[in-house]
Amino acid sequence: MHDAASGQKRATERRDAILRAALELLMHDGMSTVTHRLVARAAEVPLSSIRYYFKTREHLLQACVQQVLTERATEAEHVLEQARPETTADEAARLFLRAFYGPDLSDTMLLGIVGMALDCARGTHELSHLLREQRVIMDRDLSELLRRCGRPHLRVSLAAAVVDGSLLNASALRHNNLADIAINELSALLE
Repeated sequence: MHDAASGQKRATERRDAILRAALELLMHDGMSTVTHRLVARAAEVPLSSIRYYFKTREHLLQACVQQVLTERATEAEHVLEQARPETTADEAARLFLRAFYGPDLSDTMLLGIVGMALDCARGTHELSHLLREQRVIMDRDLSELLRRCGRPHLRVSLAAAVVDGSLLNASALRHNNLADIAINELSALLE
C-alpha cells in the first residue's frame, strides 16, 4: 500500500514538473516551442514520460492553456472578494487586470498570455474552442467585478480591449512594466 502511494506521488510530481516546464516554454517563447522533445529537456525527464502523460502535443497544449485559465479563475474569485464600490479607478484597474490575466502580472507572464491567446486563435479548433468557452466565464467574472467596483455601466468588452491593446502595443514597443501601462490606460477609462 505504501509503495503504491509513493509511486502515485512520484507520478503526480513528474506530471506537474512536465506541465511546469511546458508552461515556462509557453510563456517565455510561445506555443511553437512546446514540443514533447523540448519539454522533456526542460523538465529533465525522458521523452517517453511526456508521451505517457500527454499522448499528443495537442493534449499538452490543452493542459497548459487549462492551467493558465484555472489560475486566472482562482485569482478572479479572490479579486471579487476585494472589490468595493468605493474602489478607486487605479485600484479597480489593478483588480481588473488580475481577474483578467491572473495573479502573476510580470512582463513575461502578461506577454506570454497575450501570445498564448493569439496562438490559440490561430491553432486548432479545440484550443480556440477552449479559449472561447472560458471567455464567457471570464466576461461574467469581469462584469461582476466592475459592478462590485461601482462601475456597472462600463462594457467588459471595452475594458478588455483597452487592456489587451495596451499590453500588445507596449510589448511591440518593447516597453517594460506592462502591468502599470495597462492599469494606467484602464484607470483613465474607469475615472
